[in-house]
Amino acid sequence: MVTKAGFCGLLILTIAMTCWSQLTPQQIKTINTKIVSDTQPIAQQAFSQLQQSEDRENFTALGVRSIDEAKRATLGPPFPLYRVSLIKLREYTADRDPISLLISPVRILYPVLAAGKPTSLIEFSQQGEKWNLTTLGRQLLASFLFQTRQERAAGTSRAATEFISVAIPELNQQYLGEVGPSTFFLTALIDDSLLDIRKGARFDARQLFVRLVPSAKQVQGRVTR
Repeated sequence: MVTKAGFCGLLILTIAMTCWSQLTPQQIKTINTKIVSDTQPIAQQAFSQLQQSEDRENFTALGVRSIDEAKRATLGPPFPLYRVSLIKLREYTADRDPISLLISPVRILYPVLAAGKPTSLIEFSQQGEKWNLTTLGRQLLASFLFQTRQERAAGTSRAATEFISVAIPELNQQYLGEVGPSTFFLTALIDDSLLDIRKGARFDARQLFVRLVPSAKQVQGRVTR
């Protein structure tokens, strides 16, 4: 027989476990494989339509200057975009697995490459069962993501698809993520003078999240995730 006190204790434990339920490195790998498989045909079709368009605004968003350059452009390996839960970040402590802060991705970023160089990002977002093109452009972020991935993968056996994009939008933070069997590293993609974070700096995710806790607690307004 479960007493009222025992039931309450079980309920609290269940809530705590749910709150801190986490993705594992293997689950992230599986999620990445599926999201890429689901979006590649859609991305390629949308990109082909953009290549054939004669709209100058599309050329500008793709980061190319002519129809010929657009037709020669290609899509690079994508970056599944994971958000960091601000609610969990506010309560984070160093004894927690940093992967537990990640929210399963509903967005993915495809870099546009012209002559092998990143010129733009095409973002697709999941809405229900469908993936739709939601944004096009952001040349600087495309360059930072692509070049940082190239640098981090150089001299290793890591495939491009093993890297992820990690964002903390409430703190205006963007990172390239590397998730290993027992490691999680983040490379900063933008400078933040207030937090003394420099673009290109590489952090152990555990140490970085501890460092970001005070800033997360200062964020005003209603936060749902």
